[in-house]
Amino acid sequence: MFKTIRRCPFCESNKSKKILNKKLIKNFYVEAIISELNISFKFLEKELERRECQSCFSIYFSKWFNDFIQKKIFLTIYGQHNMGWQNFYDFKNKLLSPNHGNLFTDLKNKIKFKHYAEYGCPFNGFFFDLLKEELKKKDIKRYTSVNFKNLSNRVRNFNSKKIVKKLELKVPKIKEIYKKYFLTDNSKLIWGKNDISENCSSLALAVKIFNFNLYNSDEKDFYNKKIDLFGFFMTLDHCETPYKTLKKVLSMSEFVLINSHINPNLTGQHSFTFTKKIKHFFTRKKIYNIDLTQSIIKDSKRNKGKNYKTNEIYLLCSKKPINLKF
Repeated sequence: MFKTIRRCPFCESNKSKKILNKKLIKNFYVEAIISELNISFKFLEKELERRECQSCFSIYFSKWFNDFIQKKIFLTIYGQHNMGWQNFYDFKNKLLSPNHGNLFTDLKNKIKFKHYAEYGCPFNGFFFDLLKEELKKKDIKRYTSVNFKNLSNRVRNFNSKKIVKKLELKVPKIKEIYKKYFLTDNSKLIWGKNDISENCSSLALAVKIFNFNLYNSDEKDFYNKKIDLFGFFMTLDHCETPYKTLKKVLSMSEFVLINSHINPNLTGQHSFTFTKKIKHFFTRKKIYNIDLTQSIIKDSKRNKGKNYKTNEIYLLCSKKPINLKF
């Protein structure tokens, strides 16, 4: 059920120190894991061991689930990404973008990006904000709802001899202002194509409503693109080769935004978490960065609106010196 992790999952250093505090956070993912594996929370808390990397200062489980269990966590144990779908329904019903405060506006004004990309979970970042600029305000709700309904209806009932053809509703036209890309991979540590709500895969729905160019991480053609801004929104810690992927993205994107957890009390579905000291590691590796966390003002009544200045980090990174003030 468990295996020993000898190297940091982020930077792959083998230099680390043990963390004695065994406290484990219980959330709905952990509750699903202990239910599926038929174990107790106390047993899981006892078995999982943590260490601090002495190179990048990430906190990681040095004893964690084996490959078989890792695959099950995001496939069958809890295959639906709650935060992503909550973001979608908040937009569909209330026209609310994910709760990143003033960050989108600030970056748009400072960087003036037109070529934009994200990795991993399409409902976590800025795609909703881009959509608001590419559609007339009066059309946004209808555009999102109709696309969702059309895709949801495209499911055949194989228990019925008769196939019911449902009429496709007309969708308002989108005026493309931004060139949009989305990067996915076959990581077993992230919600994949099975991330479904009401017959819709999040990836299929995102392709439909955002009209982005979809690439797999092993497609070399993607890394020949020139991107202005690339976003990792709570997804870099779900990548199987996070540092390698980050370096590849930095080689083709002028700016890379990393939004990540930094709570040292790891939750069971994550293999590692950054700490605030990750920015010092990046500086040593000649990855220039600015910590934007303190300049962001979120809606405190919405998801991720409390304690974000201490348990999250927003880092703007680049291979070149960043001459921007926030």
